[in-house]
Amino acid sequence: MPLGSRRSQRSDEPVPLILTDSQKAALRGAQVELLVEFDRACKAHDLEYFAMYGTALGAVRHGGFIPWDDDLDLGMLRRDYDRLTKVISDELDGGFFFQTVDTDPNYGCLFGKLRKEGTRCVDKISIGSQQHGGIFIDVFPLDARATGRVARREQRIMRYVGFRLLYLKAGYRLPMRNDSLLARIAKVVVRGVVRVLPRRAIIALTMRHTRLGRTESPEKYVSLFGAYFYDRDTVTADWIHPLRELPFEDRTIPVFADVEAYLTQIYGDYSQPPPVEQRVGHHEIVELDFGALA
Repeated sequence: MPLGSRRSQRSDEPVPLILTDSQKAALRGAQVELLVEFDRACKAHDLEYFAMYGTALGAVRHGGFIPWDDDLDLGMLRRDYDRLTKVISDELDGGFFFQTVDTDPNYGCLFGKLRKEGTRCVDKISIGSQQHGGIFIDVFPLDARATGRVARREQRIMRYVGFRLLYLKAGYRLPMRNDSLLARIAKVVVRGVVRVLPRRAIIALTMRHTRLGRTESPEKYVSLFGAYFYDRDTVTADWIHPLRELPFEDRTIPVFADVEAYLTQIYGDYSQPPPVEQRVGHHEIVELDFGALA
């Protein structure tokens, strides 16, 4: 059954859960199980992956999860990610599901999630969606960053517009930074437009812009569908190889050769934890069910 108490919130919004320490531990245990299965599948096909975002920070600063984090983020270069999507469904053991816009018609993200069957972990943004909602880890593709100024601007704009259109098409809730009447009217109009746009057309238009920077040896990569804006989500090619292995919980996890440069770009002085009031998970989980894992 769903678990956790809830934070106070406006009555018209889903209310995030406040997880107990035991629930956090169970969630991380499930995420590590997903990581182990993902690692096995990648090694079976000689595919390379690495920790990103808070998972990379957790490996460097904590030797595992950031104590207040609630997810696990991995990345792959586009060539490996595309190969992964072709082989992983046949490779996975029973009880796991790799979610993409091709394997789940209700999914609204252009990166993958490895899900645990028989569980449920739904965040505030996706509460209205009919997508598969199992406990998950994220897998972000890194695309070659466009080099020309015009192409880079186009790639940057479509990174912002395309994935938001797909979010809305999937029924996700987008936070409103402007709560004015005009903003609310604009939101209704945009939702009306999105309703008549074919889902595959939105995906094709957005994915076309991932190819704007493709060369044999890119100098920079960008996580177009990642957590931060275009420039902060850019990775210099020299930072990546050779990958290093760092302790992560009771195992190790691959990170960039110069993971320190990557973390500095994302977080600034990453060696110091944030103020206590900022030490919260960012997914705002509203439904959590461990199923047979409980």
